[in-house]
Parts: sequence; structure tokens; C-alpha cells
Amino acid sequence: MSTFRTFKSSAMRAVLASLVAGGLALGVAQQEPATPETAQQPGMQQDVTLPSGIDPDQPVAQFGPDEPLTQRQFAEEFDRSIRAMAMHHGLQFTDEVRTMFDRFRGEFLEMYATQQALLREAEQRGIEITDVEVDQRVDQARVQWGDQFDQTLTDLGFADEMAYRESVREGMLAQRVVDELRADVQWTDAELEEFHAQHRTQFFGDREFDEVRADVEQRFVSDRLQQRFGDLRAEHGIEVFQDRIATEPGPAGLGTN
Repeated sequence: MSTFRTFKSSAMRAVLASLVAGGLALGVAQQEPATPETAQQPGMQQDVTLPSGIDPDQPVAQFGPDEPLTQRQFAEEFDRSIRAMAMHHGLQFTDEVRTMFDRFRGEFLEMYATQQALLREAEQRGIEITDVEVDQRVDQARVQWGDQFDQTLTDLGFADEMAYRESVREGMLAQRVVDELRADVQWTDAELEEFHAQHRTQFFGDREFDEVRADVEQRFVSDRLQQRFGDLRAEHGIEVFQDRIATEPGPAGLGTN
């Protein structure tokens, strides 16, 4: 219980803040593999459910005219990602932990939509991740998970190793685009000083510009990346319907309500 409370009070906020700020880190592909001691979590369940009255085929996002993200698909993606985050922090994936994450479903949907935009941008830019690069990431997990590798993939909600490999590849593709976008961000001293003046109290503890210049640069780049993410979503025709997100999903038995 002490581990749960510590995570809930500190690491939980830090993890989710970084996810929202970065717009990435979706799923296990963006996490370091769990240690063998935490790889297999008793009580993990394979399915999710939707509240009564929710159409599982209703889109909660649209990734182009012929590619909806349905309530069912979103519930499964969200479940898989929070399993990965719980495992990464050594938490048993109980209903209490699920409930702890559940209020961030809206933020996750936004991040997932951003990842889809980044994947489409990777394709447009001709960015590829080689099988060797994926092998290296998967082998790292295989070493750390040991003889629990297959069971861990199942616990995380992956149908098989190929599904896990695809998740790893997508995470690496998205990160590659982010790296290129970050490298494209340019600024002048005047722009940094203006950004500092606008957010001096909010982000910088009311300190002088010269004292926090490095922090100002970091936050300026993050701000410009967020703007670029929004542009990419628009360019690739990605739309999110926050008002349709199902709430209070149960722990098991995804039905066809």
C-alpha cells in the first residue's frame, strides 16, 4: 500500500505531466522494460468493458475519412497503455490502480491522436525504422523479462510478439519525427525574453531571465512542439470527439452494449 500511495502522490503526477507535455509516451514502446521482479503482475486482466448504453462502434476520433477510432478500440488502447505504466512502476494492476488512471482518458485520447499524426508524418517524410532497431529494443525487453517474456506480452494486452514489435516500431517512428521537429525549432533572444515575460510567474518562479534561460529555452521548444503537433493533426485530417469518451469502464468483459 505504501508503494501505491507514493506513486499516487508523486510519480503519478510526474508521469502524466510528462505524457501530456510531450504528447507521446504511449504504450510500452515508450517505456523502459519492467524488471523481472515486476514483469508479471498477479491479477492483471485481459479485457475491458464499456458502460451500459455505449455503442462500441461509435467513433471517438477520426484519423481520416475511412479510419475511425471506435469506443472499443480506444478502450483497448487505453487499457494497454495504463497496464504498461503500472508495470513500469512496479504496481499490481488492480481496479484501484485502473480507477486512478481513468480520469486521464481525455488526455490519453489527445496524445493517441497526436501519435497517429506523427506516424502519418513519418510516412510522408519517408522515415523508416529498421528491423535491426526493433530487434534491439525487443531483445532488451526479452533479457529483462526473461522466461516471463510471453506472459508479460499477454498481461500487457498484446496478441503476440508481432503485435508488440509493431507497437515498438510505431513508438520509435513517432519519436523520430519529434526529434526532427525539435531540431527545426529556432528562436531569437527577443522571443525567449518575451516568452519568459509571459510565463514568468507560471513557470519560472518569478526569477529573472538570465537566471532561468536554460529552462526558458526548454519550455519554449516544448511550446512550439505542441503547436506543431496541432498543425500536424489538422494537416493529416485527425479529429477528436472528447464529448464521446465513455466513462467508468469496468475491469473485464468487453461487451457489445
